[in-house]
Amino acid sequence: MSDLVFLFKYILLSFLYCAVLKEEALNYLVKITIIGAGISIFFYFIQLINGDIVFFIGSLIHLPPRTSNPDYTNFLIFTFDRNHSVRNSGFAWEPGAFGCLLNMALLMYFFSKKFVFDKNVLLLILAIITTLSTTSYIALMVNLLIYYRGNGGKFSKVFLFAAPVIAVAAVKVPFLFGKIIELYKQDLHDVEHMETLGTFYLKHGGQLPLNRFGSVIYIYRLFGEKLVWGISNMYQDAVTQLANVNISNGIIDFIAKFGLIGLFYLIYRYAMLFKKFVSGNELVVYAVLVVLILSFGEPILIWQNVLAFFFLYHYSRPADELDVEDTSVVEQQLC
Repeated sequence: MSDLVFLFKYILLSFLYCAVLKEEALNYLVKITIIGAGISIFFYFIQLINGDIVFFIGSLIHLPPRTSNPDYTNFLIFTFDRNHSVRNSGFAWEPGAFGCLLNMALLMYFFSKKFVFDKNVLLLILAIITTLSTTSYIALMVNLLIYYRGNGGKFSKVFLFAAPVIAVAAVKVPFLFGKIIELYKQDLHDVEHMETLGTFYLKHGGQLPLNRFGSVIYIYRLFGEKLVWGISNMYQDAVTQLANVNISNGIIDFIAKFGLIGLFYLIYRYAMLFKKFVSGNELVVYAVLVVLILSFGEPILIWQNVLAFFFLYHYSRPADELDVEDTSVVEQQLC
């Protein structure tokens, strides 16, 4: 039943979005995110000056509602959480999720606009920076590589300038590579002590929060070869061990739901869409890498705007292709 509901609640809505907007479907995904990025930066600076003002506005509206966290409030176009007082959550529920949406929009903008760098790109990059999200920053690096290579940039120059920057970031920025190493160590510890930790969280009425790497290891140990086909959309209800475990890796979550076959098919449709905008395969590989990086942290693969990639290939066309078609129609009418 849950798989059937998912079909209508997510897949069908994604299809209808594409079928109604057709060639404009991809553009509107980007436009809405760009507008949201601009709004978020405005409220983000107010948040930095005085977060109580933003919290007061959100508490008046509080839509959509969320009562489990008293420090959290939102009003559709912006979210504020005292636990992320120096980070920008935008119109998402937390900074990491917002960074995913921004990076996806930036990626689509680069491909659809032939790798331009304009005020919209600057706005998206600024918004990504304000999220202070490790996953979003790494995806941004790949997006900038796509822009560079899309404009004919040489790999030799990339290594010349990027290598020192990455080296400094690895040492000086605490929430990048250092955080990844610490997460990995913590995840290995948690997985090896699942029974003890699970009992503790269950006793205190909470869920054991497994991080990115721990989620992959634990789900693989539970299901093994069954992950080829997937368990079900509600796989966490199928095994009692998952009743008090919070999985925080979007890739393994999607695989547990729909299997490796489902993941490969979604990535294939995703790659086929971006292949329509470029002649080679290199940039398409980078585009796939972006979505894998983002989904390693957030469950973006089950969001409607990502599931829309199942259908966007049929409707999206490069701007120059549309121009040619429009010209041919005019010529036929004149004849």
